[in-house]
Amino acid sequence: MIVHFVRHAECHKNLIGIPGGNGTELTASGISQAELLGERLSTNVGPIHVFHTAHTQTRQTAEIASKKLGASCTLVDGLHSISLGRLSGVPIDEARVRYAEDNAHMERWRSGAVSFSELNIPGLEDGLIFMRRSISSVETALSRLRPTAASALIVCTTSHLILFKHLSDDITPLMPSYKSITFDYCEAFQVEWEQVMLMASHHL
Repeated sequence: MIVHFVRHAECHKNLIGIPGGNGTELTASGISQAELLGERLSTNVGPIHVFHTAHTQTRQTAEIASKKLGASCTLVDGLHSISLGRLSGVPIDEARVRYAEDNAHMERWRSGAVSFSELNIPGLEDGLIFMRRSISSVETALSRLRPTAASALIVCTTSHLILFKHLSDDITPLMPSYKSITFDYCEAFQVEWEQVMLMASHHL
């Protein structure tokens, strides 16, 4: 099955710079981006089922895009962003003051200077745990479509995009090459899910 992973459209917390947390509603620009996503995909893909995570911005992006696609839209249970520990949901400007050392670690990750395995932030979710629960959540969702559907779209957050992009290259969170990747709003990439599962099985 071909799976299209796509980042959500612009939301209000993106304007403030808040990593992690529960999410916020889309901005006016974000709504337009989600509409364009649906229009773009409607000309490039065949029948498709749209999934989303529980975050407000991913749900709204998926709902808007699915209307343009004439597709169903479903929550993927358990597909939550990686927990950033005490930095989760804290505005970056505030974190620079309250958690200066932890924020410095996160800034080095965002810049690509360090790999995920080098991060040292209290409460940061273990990378393999994040990988395992994310794979399990997606596989459970996709299993409901088989064998009738050939493709799916999953609207998610950046931490999921980084994970599945790396997994498609056989890179796990424990490897030095697992670095941060920047994705634009509504940027998408596709993977052959069975191939990702095959590669990930060697590390689970």
